[in-house]
Amino acid sequence: MNAQRKVRKGATQGARRKGFTLVELMVSVMMISVGLLGLLSSSAAVAQMVGKSGRQSVAARVAETRFEKLRSSDCTLLSGGSGAPRLGVQEAWTVQRVSRAVIVTDSVRYADRGTVRSHGFQSVIPCPSLP
Repeated sequence: MNAQRKVRKGATQGARRKGFTLVELMVSVMMISVGLLGLLSSSAAVAQMVGKSGRQSVAARVAETRFEKLRSSDCTLLSGGSGAPRLGVQEAWTVQRVSRAVIVTDSVRYADRGTVRSHGFQSVIPCPSLP
């Protein structure tokens, strides 16, 4: 009798199927597809932001270089001007003398995906020889 029970028990377990149905597989594939499309679209947006920030950092480096050149000069002789385009960035700077310092404002312009962007940077250069 024990042998018959074991056979019957095995037969009923074999009749049950373990696994996923076709509908469950289709739903999971659709969910994965939606998730991957979301990741793909966000990665494109991130790539655009990285490109934009790269152009902004080039413009900031051009302004920083101008400030360093002006700092290394005699502060009583500083004057405004504009420079030749470097790395796709045009710049113009103004010099304002204040008590014992010079305020330099550097305006940079660069092309960003068909539009011209501009940023202003300002730095104070100490100048003890000014009244």
